[in-house]
Amino acid sequence: MDQTFLSENLPFFDSLSPADRENVAYVSFFQRYGKGELISDAQAGFACESLILVVGGRLKCVRVKDGKPGLRLYYLFPGDFCVLCAAEALYGVKLDFRIIADSDDVEILKLPTYVFKDLKMRSKPLNEFMRRQFADRFTDIIYLLRERLESNTNKMVATLLLELLAQTDGSVLTVTHEDIASDLDIARSGVSAALKKFEELGWIRQGRGVVEILDSDALARPEVCL
Repeated sequence: MDQTFLSENLPFFDSLSPADRENVAYVSFFQRYGKGELISDAQAGFACESLILVVGGRLKCVRVKDGKPGLRLYYLFPGDFCVLCAAEALYGVKLDFRIIADSDDVEILKLPTYVFKDLKMRSKPLNEFMRRQFADRFTDIIYLLRERLESNTNKMVATLLLELLAQTDGSVLTVTHEDIASDLDIARSGVSAALKKFEELGWIRQGRGVVEILDSDALARPEVCL
């Protein structure tokens, strides 16, 4: 592994000793996934054994309930670490979650746990980096839960559409009713009803497996809850 890449993408890397930097570079490796491929699922006996840094594409972290994916907790983009994988790998925390490749061009950097278990015992910058990562992701999850408590189905669907829109260069989202229902952990019928209403209002246009956003400002208005 190129140490220049690690230096540019791991804030704590340059603070390590030359021997530690060489060791991290030696054991780290890239791995590619296609959309829908499973990256981690402790309940399925596929627990995290590495820290994960997203290099390309998008990952999705979802809660697992009764062996099935439920509420989407957060997305991971290039430059993001999966803190739940870190909690499981570094600290032995057992959580019911699943990491899935959410695009066709996912590439991740895997950093084997056994190396970082040793480093975190003596690297203050590494521990500070992990603390910030946990704090930021915890804030994201709290925001998500608060939004669910304060929103009805229409608002949740609208918020997700806007979130997906922010992740694309155009106005057409490649997403199905089932995808939305799965991400929000709600009934598909509720998603269909919300999208039908938005289409009737002229805010979106639906096609097979796609939703085109015609009026993002309208989707963001408070009255979308009605």
